[in-house]
Amino acid sequence: KLDAAGGEAADAVPALETFAAAVVAAQTAYRRWLEALARRYVLWLEEHARPQGRLRIQERDEVFGQVTPVTASLLTACGEADTSYAAFARRLEGAAGTEPDVEDALATLARVAELVTQLEKDVLFLADREDPDWVVWFEPGSGETLNAVGATRLEPGPILTDLWRRSGLNPVLTSATLCVGEDFTFMSRELGVSALRPGVVTSLIDSPFVYERQSLFLTTPDFPAPDSRNYLPAVTRLLRSLLSAVPRKTLVLFTSYASLQAVAAALQQTDEGGYEFKLDLDRHWQRSRPVILTQGAGLSPAELMARFRRESRAVLLGTNTFWEGIDLPGTDLEILVVTKLPFLVPADPWVSARCDLIQAEGENPFVQFMVRDAVLRLRQGIGRLIRSDADRGVVFLLDSRLHGKAYGKTFLDAMPTSVRYCAGPEEMVALAAEFFVAT
Repeated sequence: KLDAAGGEAADAVPALETFAAAVVAAQTAYRRWLEALARRYVLWLEEHARPQGRLRIQERDEVFGQVTPVTASLLTACGEADTSYAAFARRLEGAAGTEPDVEDALATLARVAELVTQLEKDVLFLADREDPDWVVWFEPGSGETLNAVGATRLEPGPILTDLWRRSGLNPVLTSATLCVGEDFTFMSRELGVSALRPGVVTSLIDSPFVYERQSLFLTTPDFPAPDSRNYLPAVTRLLRSLLSAVPRKTLVLFTSYASLQAVAAALQQTDEGGYEFKLDLDRHWQRSRPVILTQGAGLSPAELMARFRRESRAVLLGTNTFWEGIDLPGTDLEILVVTKLPFLVPADPWVSARCDLIQAEGENPFVQFMVRDAVLRLRQGIGRLIRSDADRGVVFLLDSRLHGKAYGKTFLDAMPTSVRYCAGPEEMVALAAEFFVAT
């Protein structure tokens, strides 16, 4: 198309071809770099006897220093692509206006050049500079390959503090989940406002919802521990009973895909045999089976949400995406099941590094970070249920650590209403059924 435009646009074609060849060379060099890192990753695991999984790199030179020649080749290839694009852009400077489709193609080329430049910067950052404020990690792929190499900022607070100071603005931050109990310390630090002067003013405002009337929170100590082999079968049995006895639209929140998939498979087997629904005030429930919707089974979160809203009878099994940011008012959601307390994964590189930092500061990382973070995540999750003063619903809290661990009281105290203790799963289901009849 540049040829067809003639003039200076046509003169830029050789420069474009040079740029295209340079991009291909950079792609090849990047693939070789990842392959070299993957080989080094496997050796690193053998030397340190670490399990497979996302891996924190604490000594960068121990890994990146072993692939210096390949890194140099990648940086050279990126530099040549940058140079060739600059030459191409100069050729086009005096060209007359081009057709819209040509303009679109040129915009795409500019974006490609930006990506190559960013790749060069990222590789330099990862390989050439130790920075205690960042956590570097590998994410393995299948076999001896890598899906990704990345770095995560250890603490967001300092970046946000700098932003607030440079902007000259006084931030006003509002959310339903800014405090643990009545303590704003944790989120003040995370949001970078604890270091601001003259200081932070906090205010805790009562909820507009009457949770005592609109909701019922249930838990039981008579439930297998999350690390027990009996745990997932117990979750499945409870859901089978619940779906049969209380036919309301239900969201089940998990903390891992593996657990979600295991329970989903068991429920699908049950669904093939059908459910015997009991007749209640909503007689139309009797005529339908629950549609079981599972995150990760082919539909995007947005598509799952749309399908869940359309169905008159459905149960949605979800993980992280569905713990926050979704709105299902009224009868679109009436039962919420929290299968497990949403603790971060201790072995995750960022979590591990963050805990090391807190411990180095003389504090207990589990109490000061892991528990507080999980409390806020749990409150985000249960916030999916009551979205207006006309909503009603039941929350099932299945994690027995609420009763068997000292920190369980911290979670229970953070709930918007008192949590009712039940003798077992059967009583939980029975009380849920009574709640909907009574309300």
